[in-house]
Amino acid sequence: MNTEEANTSHPHMPVKAPSTLQAEFDVIVIGGGLSGMSAASYLSSKGVKTALCERRKKLGGFVHTFKRGQFTFEASTHQSSGYSDPSYMKQVLKLLNLEDIRPVKSDHLYESVLFDPNYSQITKRYILPAGMSAIESQLISYFPESIDEIKKYFAILKLCGRDAMKLKSVSRVPKQHPISAIFALMLKSNNPQLRTIGLKRFRAIKQLAGKTYADVLKMISDPSLQWVLSTLTPYFGSSSEQLNGFLMTSLNYSYFDDGPYLFYNGSNTIIDGLQTNMKNTGAALLLNDQVTNILVNETGAYGITTASGKQYNAKIILSAINVNTLFSSMIGHSHINSEYREKCINTTHTLSAFQVFLGLDINIRDYGFVAPTTFFDPTINNSERIHLWETALTPESRSTTPFILTNYADVDLGLAPEGFSTVSIVELCPMDDWDQLSPEQYELKKQRMQDTIIEKVERVTGIPIRQHIKVAFSGTPRTMRHYGMTPDGAILGAIVNNQQSFKNRTQPKSQIKNLFLTGSSVGFAGVSPNLDSGIQIGNMILKELKHKRRC
Repeated sequence: MNTEEANTSHPHMPVKAPSTLQAEFDVIVIGGGLSGMSAASYLSSKGVKTALCERRKKLGGFVHTFKRGQFTFEASTHQSSGYSDPSYMKQVLKLLNLEDIRPVKSDHLYESVLFDPNYSQITKRYILPAGMSAIESQLISYFPESIDEIKKYFAILKLCGRDAMKLKSVSRVPKQHPISAIFALMLKSNNPQLRTIGLKRFRAIKQLAGKTYADVLKMISDPSLQWVLSTLTPYFGSSSEQLNGFLMTSLNYSYFDDGPYLFYNGSNTIIDGLQTNMKNTGAALLLNDQVTNILVNETGAYGITTASGKQYNAKIILSAINVNTLFSSMIGHSHINSEYREKCINTTHTLSAFQVFLGLDINIRDYGFVAPTTFFDPTINNSERIHLWETALTPESRSTTPFILTNYADVDLGLAPEGFSTVSIVELCPMDDWDQLSPEQYELKKQRMQDTIIEKVERVTGIPIRQHIKVAFSGTPRTMRHYGMTPDGAILGAIVNNQQSFKNRTQPKSQIKNLFLTGSSVGFAGVSPNLDSGIQIGNMILKELKHKRRC
């Protein structure tokens, strides 16, 4: 993550005049992040002549593992879940030929820590074990007066989980779940009567329709319990008041039921596995060349041009980049109506992040922090937590902001020497003025921010971090944009709120014929959802190609 990478202020390059046609494919995938790789690998394994285009030399996007000395780091906090349900991640890994991937489960889910910002002392700590029943029991032990509310919450949690798994199974292997598939189609219908019938099958969606996660938590009267149950909301870069109620409850179900898992030797094992599978199945990897235009005529999308002046044609184009960039820079206005275009361009995104990466010659478990991820907050008010991150624009203002501490030495992942720790400290952060800084100003601000955050973490946790640092460096919102090519370096793509969820989300089949969409603007962020989305969109494209052959 060097300054040159972080200095990329605009993701698009000037267009050269296209040369003669280079090649023709069945499918061209634009974007080598996790969802694009998953789709390309899946399609190629099905015998589809596939090309994957990526502007960088390396694939993976945010899912990126790198070494500094003795330590291996993740570019973002990568965890996953969903391995206990045979219809979810185990099946996904099998379909993607990733069965050798070794997910490692932690004994703990997470810890919620409240600290006094004035005296920097910890005032409350709640650690949750892994496993649904164990978490429910632990919460009851912490909040015995809320036992009835906890049981009610877990009943809704499980109902959401069942509905979510039905939808995932239907989108992946619809023929194995014909009844749910029929009801899912009704659920998506514009016909109110059919939609009503579909909702009878998916009761949680009906129950939580139009509600935010804050609405869901209104069944809980204890503010501290509400705070603990909203601990994972920063993973969506938004507050409980913004997040769609069903989706956030479903996320909690997935992690409560079967999580968290990290990856032995890092998440690059996923990227390496997908890349190997693509090479073995004959997919073309077109790296280090920016796609500048999607070619569209009266019959729909039919090809792309690149910054190096090359042209490639295909029956189907799949964009795995964010929809803002796609429709504002790569497609002409005349091919879509103004309402659709404005919706795509105006898609709102989550905050970015500032990350401090540390290699320590101690194991921070020895200082009492045993969860893989610990969330430190100066307030139990979820909206205030997000507000603090949004408004802390100077390094000095980060001395009392919330932070997330991920310890990759929680379990043996092969990322650090025995007794040492690979640690990531994450704070959500707006782009603000990072774009306008000169190289010298940029490095100075980054260093000041890093120093302030390390000092705060040391003060709050009591861990003598500074005297045990072997490796230390940081990534900024500008760095995040370089790797993810998202507006303002958004770490989780489009916000998952009631205005941008379900039918309001940008749909996989675009308004332009032969142009399909995937990625965090369409689906949802995270390792498991992105791997799964590649199979889902892959099945849609296989159906479309089959239809084309018939015609």
